[in-house]
Amino acid sequence: QAQDVKWGILSTGAIAADFVRAFRTGFSEGQIVAIGSRSKESAEKFGQFAGVPAAQCYASYEELTADENVDVIYIATPHSFHYDNVKLCLTAGKHVLCEKPVTMNAPQLVELIALARLKGLFFMEAMWTRYLPLYRKFQQLLDSKVIGDVVATHTTFGFAADPMVDNRRLFESALGGGALLDIGIYAISAAYFWHEALPAGGENSTSVKAFGKVPGGQYDAQTSGSLCFPTGHATFSVSIEADYPTETLVIGTKGSIRVPDFFRAQSATVSLHGSTEDAPPTVEALSFPFPAVTDTFNFSNAHVGLFYQAKYASEQIAAGQTESALLPLDESLSIMRTLDEIRKQIGLHYPATALEEQI
Repeated sequence: QAQDVKWGILSTGAIAADFVRAFRTGFSEGQIVAIGSRSKESAEKFGQFAGVPAAQCYASYEELTADENVDVIYIATPHSFHYDNVKLCLTAGKHVLCEKPVTMNAPQLVELIALARLKGLFFMEAMWTRYLPLYRKFQQLLDSKVIGDVVATHTTFGFAADPMVDNRRLFESALGGGALLDIGIYAISAAYFWHEALPAGGENSTSVKAFGKVPGGQYDAQTSGSLCFPTGHATFSVSIEADYPTETLVIGTKGSIRVPDFFRAQSATVSLHGSTEDAPPTVEALSFPFPAVTDTFNFSNAHVGLFYQAKYASEQIAAGQTESALLPLDESLSIMRTLDEIRKQIGLHYPATALEEQI
């Protein structure tokens, strides 16, 4: 049963704390049984918050992965550490839910997917958007072609980050800084979702054109581009130097869908053109609100929605599955290859990243 799956948390940062808050709000029957940090003090402090006994609060990630009581580990470190962290967990025989982006580049992910499949372990990228109730509804709309064939999408996402105030990770090349890997991955993932285009084997399904502003070659302050899918075109624009509308517009042959706050969406508007007097134009509002929260979250109270992915992962692990049907590993890999291509085109390189020379 999903409620019997036992979780370990690797890292004790802000997103890990929000994951725990979401977990106990929306997936109260789930079990978090162990914490791994880089010091015993940090692990125990986080353990007090998460309700984990001190004996299961570990001073290293290696000790966490050695805990035989842990079934699956949620990895919440900065993305430049994901490759090493995931490899450690898989090698130790643990299932993995890893924060997005799951790696820094496609060659890293190729290696990790091979390892997970070799060992028969569940491995999933924590693209929490895909698991939200509204996106389950969107999939139904796509399957029934409510707006016809999707021919174009446009997604924007941006915020003004201050290097003196905000997370320095956003501005450092060695840590995968910039808009693309932090929030651009949401826009690219949205394009893949709406265009439903992924060929067998996970090869890149898109033709990419990208433009970026890369101060000193260290990070992308803003990136825009277009992806050409077999089903249509997707355009996107992301930034960490200006506030953009956070939304996706989906255009079909029979209508459109507008999704405000698309990456943590709880509402949307479906507009149909209408074709006859008996079928006039219509506008339908969709609403799938998250559970009410009592905790205060670090980033946004909408992060209570993080629990949907945890619940799904637990269900899949309990059922003996080894990857997500909603975001298969081959799709995560195709998205990562698209991100690699975008970085090449805008001149953004991460010199400290493992396997970077292979892209």
